[in-house]
Amino acid sequence: MRKLIVVLALVFVVGCQNPQKIAASWEGQNINDLIASWGAPNQVIDNGSDGKIMVWRQSGSFQTQGTAHTTYIGRSAYTTYDPGQTLQFSSSTTFWVNPQGTIYRSSYVDH
Repeated sequence: MRKLIVVLALVFVVGCQNPQKIAASWEGQNINDLIASWGAPNQVIDNGSDGKIMVWRQSGSFQTQGTAHTTYIGRSAYTTYDPGQTLQFSSSTTFWVNPQGTIYRSSYVDH
């Protein structure tokens, strides 16, 4: 789980990287390499053809910074404060794996 958090933090910090492109970059790679990098998936589904569908789910929240606005009218100052907001995020990244362990399809979805 810790590896997944590190990977997600890097994706979040980099920001300019499209998560779908990151997922697609694993296509053609061995699933064991992905598991070594991301940690164990949250869900493994048998696809009925000896392959697997593996799902990694990510969720969390972060706090935005509040802001203060001061307005001056004559000799008086009026300050209003807009508190920060807590924003939630959730996404899933899914990989389809053939019987040989090769990733052949990927999907990233924001929830």
